[in-house]
Amino acid sequence: MNTRTLSPRRGFTLIELLLATSLMTVIIMLVVNVLGTVMTSWSRANSTLEQNSQSGLILDSIGRDLSSGVIRMDGTPWLRHSRTQVDGREYSTLVFLSAPSDRGRTTTGSTPKAGESLPLISGNVGTVAYAVDNINPVKPSSSQNTVNSIFRYLVSPEKTFAGAITNFSSTTWETVREGVAQRDEANAKSLIGSNIYGFDVSYSYRNSSGTITTVKSKDAASFQFPTTKDGRVIFTPEFFEITLTILSENGAQRLQALKEGLTTEDEKTIIAQESRQFSRRYFMPAQGLNLSVTTK
Repeated sequence: MNTRTLSPRRGFTLIELLLATSLMTVIIMLVVNVLGTVMTSWSRANSTLEQNSQSGLILDSIGRDLSSGVIRMDGTPWLRHSRTQVDGREYSTLVFLSAPSDRGRTTTGSTPKAGESLPLISGNVGTVAYAVDNINPVKPSSSQNTVNSIFRYLVSPEKTFAGAITNFSSTTWETVREGVAQRDEANAKSLIGSNIYGFDVSYSYRNSSGTITTVKSKDAASFQFPTTKDGRVIFTPEFFEITLTILSENGAQRLQALKEGLTTEDEKTIIAQESRQFSRRYFMPAQGLNLSVTTK
């Protein structure tokens, strides 16, 4: 009878286990690092696309309204600019006469009877206003999670000619907003961009010697057209320049955390890392409305 002796099975030594564990840890760390880099790059690309999209929407909207601007030659102001404090920062507010295609066409403030429609308003000229306000873009009535957003408001031809033109030079922004100063659904409908860190309007005109002179909104907080320069009445500038600074969603969250004292980050560092600046020039109709765009 033959007897076979089985040798005991050989397992892993402690050193082999340690080496395998270390190797696996290194591989996992490399994979996680690569995934983190990919996700960061994707997030930045997505933020850039969103910022580009928002800036295009805002600047295109202003361009369309300016191209329909009604320039009055009788000395009555047709455009007014001022600076407004919003959440501790100064932003431009731009109000001007225009004939936009989506202007109000029916009488406001009344309810039609059954089967009837509101009477149409004659006239094409209304008032358009652009300004920044601090609001929750998802739920305008909430005072939490608010961000600085830019709004476009329309004043109907009816209300424009009832007082917006004659009182234009002294009209305050709250009045021009045509009854939507409260945070309600009307605000959400007129919102065209969020996470706005800068909205500045400057203009350039040709002085008496023929040289182009630029006036920045930070240097002239309030101006209007027509205006008087060097003893001459100037009805329109050579061009307006709008500059927007838009934060990424992550940048807006970091800035909010800083304001709430949850972090000690430097605001300038956040803006440098998380914002993009967009500029566009609008040459006025006297020269034909042309657009010149720069992005930083």
